Amino acid sequence: MLPGIKQAIAEAQQLPKMQRSNYKLDFCGRLLAWTLEPPARVKFKTSTIAQPIAHGSSGETLSEFDRRQDEFVDLLRSASELSLDRCKMKSPFANMSYNAYSAFRIIAAHNRRHLWQAAKALKVLSPQ
Repeated sequence: MLPGIKQAIAEAQQLPKMQRSNYKLDFCGRLLAWTLEPPARVKFKTSTIAQPIAHGSSGETLSEFDRRQDEFVDLLRSASELSLDRCKMKSPFANMSYNAYSAFRIIAAHNRRHLWQAAKALKVLSPQ
């Protein structure tokens, strides 16, 4: 999603600065963020493009996750006064579009879902 978000931010830089302090989710963004929030309300099969690939140890995987989170946070901070909810981007995973603010909310919900899944897996592997 990063290239789409970067393109939407570039478009938002051409718009006047925000006059308000709250962003708006669009319909697709609201729906996707809601369905991705833990606990899982709806189960999805991931698209081919998002299939995980085996690489490295769990420590390396966690490091990569942290690096990408830092990249997204930096990107969000750099766009803090931009009208992110006025710039659309196409989903790389489905035939839909949503605004850039929705994309950030979708990513956050998606990551919380993965962390929730990981916590559930840990409980199964090491019951207390």
